[in-house]
Formats: sequence, structure tokens, C-alpha cells
Amino acid sequence: MGRRKMLDHLDQVEAAIRSLPREGAFGFAVSCSERQYPVYERASRGKDWGRSELMRSCLDDLWAWVTRGTPLPQNLLAGSSQMLFNDDHVQPSDWMAFDIANTFNDLVANALEGDVGVCHLPGQISLEIIDTFLSDSLDLPQGTETDSFVDKHELTLIEMELQNETILALARSIEEIGRIRTMSEARSILGSMWYSQ
Repeated sequence: MGRRKMLDHLDQVEAAIRSLPREGAFGFAVSCSERQYPVYERASRGKDWGRSELMRSCLDDLWAWVTRGTPLPQNLLAGSSQMLFNDDHVQPSDWMAFDIANTFNDLVANALEGDVGVCHLPGQISLEIIDTFLSDSLDLPQGTETDSFVDKHELTLIEMELQNETILALARSIEEIGRIRTMSEARSILGSMWYSQ
């Protein structure tokens, strides 16, 4: 059995992001985080650690920065760090929110420093969440057959296509960032799927 398609994709994304201008690299990262937002929002409902309004506010600040060059608020990291919580998960969806919160906080910290080194990570986390969600929610056994199933699943293919489309568009022109935002808003990496109650 060959290497997973998902892993090949992630390697290609990381390499492609290094060739983008700074605004494009962060545009990619923010677009991935935007598609993670509905997952975080749903997973955090009714939880004492839930801070979906903070994530939404921070996302809006990041979008304003990459689309219009609006300076990032100096308290942005203080806001995003309030999303962090202990990893004592009670429900399966808690781990998704935990991973999203941690990766998002790293993105904010690096945006404030202008360091594009982590801009590939939101895309990686999106696919890791899809991978684990499908394996868990569909009760799939671990192994190469499950890996192949996940790699061919609609959720995986859609997210990989969106990531590729985003990189290609931003490589053509940073002016594409507005369209990228529209394409990412109100979209979830899990589509309409969720854990059964």
C-alpha cells in the first residue's frame, strides 16, 4: 500500500505556502480557521470553556488584516488565549474544539509577529479532525483500509480541494482574498455531519 493521499496533500500545501507572499500565507490559514469555526462553535455550546464569540471576533480581526491591511489589535492574543482549555475531554467533540483552539491561538501569536511558519497548520488540523471524526463516528477500525476510506470520503476531498483552490487563487493574486473569505464563510469542515447523540 502506498503513502496516504492526505499526507501527500499536506506536504504539497506546506511547500506551496512557502512560495506565497505573507498576506497570502496568512489568508490561507485564516480561511482554514474560518471553516473550523462552525465545528468549534457547535462543540463549545453550553460548555464553560466555550468562547465561540471570541473566536468569531478574532477571525474578523484577522480577515480585516489580510483583506484591508487593518492593523491587528494588540490584545488579539489575549483574546484568543481565552479560548484555551484543559484537555480533559468529556465528549468526543471536545477534542475537536481543543485542537482548533490551540492551533488558532498559535496562528494569532504568529500573525502578530508576522511569522508564516505555522500557516500550513490550520489546514493540517482540518484534515486531522476530519480523519478522526470519520473514524470515530463511523466506528471504523484502524488500518490501511480505513485510511483509504477516509482519503476518498467526500469531506476529505472537499477540504483538500478548497485548500488547493485557495493556494492557487492566492498565488495568482492577493486580490483573491475577498473571494476566498466568501468561499470559506458559513462552511464547515464537517459539512452537515456531526456525532450522533
